[in-house]
Amino acid sequence: MTSAETTITQQAGLIQLKASQTSVDTLTGKMTTAESKITQMSSDINLRVTKNDIINQINLSSEGVLISANKLTIETTGNMLTNSEFQSNNFFDGWFFQGTQTVNANKGFYDSAGYHQDSTGGRSYSVGIDRRADTTTYWSGIYQDVRARADFPYSASGVFTVNEIGAAGGSGARLELEALDSAGAILGYSRGVYRPANSGYATIKIENFVAPSGTVKMRLKWVVHGATRAYATRFMLNKGVKAAPYDASTGALYVVGNMIVDGAITADKVAANAIVAGKIAANAVTATQISAGAITTVKLAAGAVTATTIGAGAVIADKIGANAVTTAKLAAGAVTSDKITVANLAAINGNLGTLTAGTIDASVVTVKNLNASNISTGTLNAARIAANTITSTHINVANLAAISANLGTITAGTINASTVNITNLNASNISTGTLNAARIAANSITADKISATSLALFSNDTYLKVLSNGVYFSNKAQIIFENWNDSNGELQSTEGLYIGGRGSGTKHVAFTRSNGSTFMLRSETGMAYGANTNIATNALNIYDYTHIWNSMRVHSTGLVLDGYLAMGGGVSEASIQYDKGAGTMNFRVPGERSGSYYWFNQKVISTGSFSTSSQLSLKDVKGDYQSDALAEICKTNIVEYAYKNSPNDKQLSPIIDDVNVTPEYYLPDIVHDNKTVNLYAMSSLSWLAIKQLAQKIGKIEEKLNAYI
Repeated sequence: MTSAETTITQQAGLIQLKASQTSVDTLTGKMTTAESKITQMSSDINLRVTKNDIINQINLSSEGVLISANKLTIETTGNMLTNSEFQSNNFFDGWFFQGTQTVNANKGFYDSAGYHQDSTGGRSYSVGIDRRADTTTYWSGIYQDVRARADFPYSASGVFTVNEIGAAGGSGARLELEALDSAGAILGYSRGVYRPANSGYATIKIENFVAPSGTVKMRLKWVVHGATRAYATRFMLNKGVKAAPYDASTGALYVVGNMIVDGAITADKVAANAIVAGKIAANAVTATQISAGAITTVKLAAGAVTATTIGAGAVIADKIGANAVTTAKLAAGAVTSDKITVANLAAINGNLGTLTAGTIDASVVTVKNLNASNISTGTLNAARIAANTITSTHINVANLAAISANLGTITAGTINASTVNITNLNASNISTGTLNAARIAANSITADKISATSLALFSNDTYLKVLSNGVYFSNKAQIIFENWNDSNGELQSTEGLYIGGRGSGTKHVAFTRSNGSTFMLRSETGMAYGANTNIATNALNIYDYTHIWNSMRVHSTGLVLDGYLAMGGGVSEASIQYDKGAGTMNFRVPGERSGSYYWFNQKVISTGSFSTSSQLSLKDVKGDYQSDALAEICKTNIVEYAYKNSPNDKQLSPIIDDVNVTPEYYLPDIVHDNKTVNLYAMSSLSWLAIKQLAQKIGKIEEKLNAYI
């Protein structure tokens, strides 16, 4: 049997909505009553649901909010991620890394120190990755896991950009959602499309991904593939079929000592092996934060307790379970003197091991049963030995090697050098006698050991003599410094260096390069030079380029050349050559250069003719001469003169006026270059003028013939 009732009550200052249902099981006689009520007053709103004896209600008033419930579940539609825009004190708090990229533990991700700014001016820090220089297409992922439920829809979003992809190539970046089981295996996923290069910041979404059966975690992951440079921020994960508007999540929460309520950490709150060294801030855990017996051996990971994580005096007996702290739980050096409070070492009953540092004050400490055989280093000095303690009965030596001491002065006796080695003998203590040659080792006397103003070595030796004035070799060669001996055999006061032969047997003196080949040779008659054809006897032969930086004067027969005389750096610059077969002297200059010429500042006398080359192959013809050659010749001034350096020689020629601003003498431009007159051009101009005269004479003859 079931009965239901609904009522609405409205009064001044009160509105009440009520619904109730009562069910009676006729077989068992059990009655179930359920009621919901909303009461609204001017200063209070009360929502109440009851079922039998279970009451859940929410009361809102000006004093506060009261929630009373048998079971309270709060679901959020906001951002389920932590540190979604990297605003935590540690940039990557809450984030983890995956991928084949091996450049570092972060798989190449880094704090870009940059930010994304939206249209309203809001800024969010960006994670960056730049693998453009990679030659292999790795992939990197940054992800975060949150608790999830099967069969629930999840949506995600992120704001990111792909700036550039390097030469090795790559797909860009994309967003992924993965559903994981309790073992971390992937049960299902939803993957977005890779964004290509040169794509600006944009919000990318994955929506309505329903977690498959067995899901306990949902993983949001940003994946970057290949040689890609990209940036991302504002990651969002929410429940629902649509990606919710972005809601910034907080950074990671750090709990330090003063945030833990006294006695808050009890054994049941600590998972086995949960406390490791990296999880405890320095001095965070003090005695007041630990409940008695809370720390047991299963709660501590090996090496978790270090010196910096234990506050002074924090570890006291009632906080530690029996046998909880073992050697494996303590990091090296964790227990320091400030962590231990004992009245004296009597509180410690055990093997102290080896003491490697510190001081034992013998005035207050009694050392018993000290075994002399255990003293392995150091020595007992004289002050520690009582006078007359060491007697002959305590000395057992076969020879004086057992004694190391100052023996004073030995005034008598014999030291047999054949059986005794004397070390550290000071030469200044040898006051008599001399050291003969047999006692001096070879090569022992070096230049720094000799002090002398002159030195004569091997002065009577036939092959080598080293005297004060130089070195003589077998009376056939010498390097000496002495006075000049002139051509009359008289010794002069001028001194100099002589390098060369000595005596009648010397046939040549040669100077060689570093590789042993000769670059200069003075050969005498009778020198045997084998197959060489480049040696002239009784002459100086030079086999190298010679640079003469000043003038060279040649006496006697003059300068004799078998080849040519090159000037200006080589034959291609300028040279004087004699053609022995043709019997001609050839002067050559680089004719391809503008203005090249031969300059003679005196008159040239020739018993033959001057010939000018006029081959078409050497010329760039411009065309027939267009001016009036006869008129040009008629305007030309021909004057008589003499050169200033030869006043008695009369000359007759045109003049190049290089003195007056307005020339007083006329000369056609075609026959001069403002310096010299081209005789070939003058004769050619005269040739043209003769042709003009011939034409005029021909016309005159025609007119005369017409009258006859």
